[in-house]
Amino acid sequence: MFHDRQRTGVPAIVAEFLRATASAGTSMRMNKNTKAGPYGWLSPRERQVLKLVVEGRTSKEIADAFGVKPSSIYTYRSRIMAKLEIGDLPTLVRFAIRHGIIKP
Repeated sequence: MFHDRQRTGVPAIVAEFLRATASAGTSMRMNKNTKAGPYGWLSPRERQVLKLVVEGRTSKEIADAFGVKPSSIYTYRSRIMAKLEIGDLPTLVRFAIRHGIIKP
């Protein structure tokens, strides 16, 4: 469950996601000229926030998980949507499904 916390105070789902992205080598920054497409334009933290947002987590839940203010998550969401040129949440979810970030 999202609210179960480990000794570090990080919810289990976030800790699992951080481990998975680290082991997958997603910490490399990519520019717009890479073959990874638009998803590669995002920073590692933006990718983490994107995944949690499209999974239905609230900005407050994500902020609590990362130990930041909800306004920081709003900023990440705005940057993600600007970089991907997406104007609303349903389109962001469709993007995530098309790019394998989440399963339908």
